Amino acid sequence: MRFKPPATQRGSIAIRLIVTCGALSLASMLAVSAVFYFGLVHMIDTNTDEKIHAQSRRMAERIASRSPQQIADEIKDALAHGIDGDTDGEIYLVLDHHGHFLGGNIAGWAGAASDLDTLLTRPVLRRGETIRARVMVRALPQRGTLVFGYEADERDSIRPLMLNALMQGAVLALALAVAGALLFRRLVERRIGDVRRAAADIAAGDLRRRIAVTGDDEFGLLNRDINSMLDRIEQLMDGIRNVSNALAHDLRTPLMRVRGRLDEALRRPPDAGLLADTAAIAIRDIDELIRLFERLLQIAQAESGVRAGQRDDIDLQVIAADMVDMYD
Repeated sequence: MRFKPPATQRGSIAIRLIVTCGALSLASMLAVSAVFYFGLVHMIDTNTDEKIHAQSRRMAERIASRSPQQIADEIKDALAHGIDGDTDGEIYLVLDHHGHFLGGNIAGWAGAASDLDTLLTRPVLRRGETIRARVMVRALPQRGTLVFGYEADERDSIRPLMLNALMQGAVLALALAVAGALLFRRLVERRIGDVRRAAADIAAGDLRRRIAVTGDDEFGLLNRDINSMLDRIEQLMDGIRNVSNALAHDLRTPLMRVRGRLDEALRRPPDAGLLADTAAIAIRDIDELIRLFERLLQIAQAESGVRAGQRDDIDLQVIAADMVDMYD
């Protein structure tokens, strides 16, 4: 019987290993990506709000004591150069105490008293286009109002980029997990294949076949245990073979003796007394054979634990006489 590697089946341990590793890796990557994504978004939002808060405070302090014209010039200069050099994303608006426009790059602002010193996210009109802005509203000493912030849409555009990068990382991690599972599957199938090939050779009759032991891992320990079991099986088979040989010899001798006596009785002239003696001796020898079979049965029962503890007396003189007669 030759060993044939099994085709991959849906219920095989290799398939379950791949599915399990893939699912665990995907779940882990999704969990890590979610934590990283929301943590990074929160950090960006917090840093942006802190920057808006600090820059609006500095701007309010800088224009606090200036005239309306100076404030307009200051805002125009800020729009031209920007506080951080990013004029496209910055939002400026300065209103006087009557709500008149002094400078800025948005229009249509409708603020309320509750908006002061508060970070807000609301739509504003800039360059004829409505955009979402994250702004800070501050009251000026001249009872005016300063609105400063950044375009929220620009900040929100970072989130899809981060999400896309995290998803690509998750797909890459999943692919690596599947590749690792496939590699581990090949290793497991190779190690199990060695055991199955040895089992096929042993089933074919090669009781001396053994499995190569490589390493001290679980497979190595298993192979060592299987080899020990095969050594014990070989010893038992040798014992059975020896018992069979001895049994054949023990049966052959009394049978040949019975046959010889019967044959001798038949060659002599008919004599009732001689035939009776020969028949009696043959019956005795056959009884000995029956007792031999009973002893073999008792040995088998004792080895299986059925007759544990049962003992019978024997007559050694009879055994000695039988041995002398056999050798004679």
